[in-house]
Amino acid sequence: MTCPASAESTYVGVPGMQAIGEFLSKDIECVKNTQICEIVLEESKKLSLISKENKKYVNFDWVITAIPPSHAQKILPKNKI
Repeated sequence: MTCPASAESTYVGVPGMQAIGEFLSKDIECVKNTQICEIVLEESKKLSLISKENKKYVNFDWVITAIPPSHAQKILPKNKI
């Protein structure tokens, strides 16, 4: 990934845009090829993700979606965040 040295930074993935995600996730566990069907806000104020296979991934502070808003709206928590 390259980053120009300016006050208004613009980030460009090199060699492709997937480089940004790869860079940001290099030090974290990343589960691939898993469809998330629901995001739940727990009483602890942490987020849990429920997969299509009904597997629960727990204890997230953040979730970043990179899907169309109409798709994200279907899985985002129904209770307030």
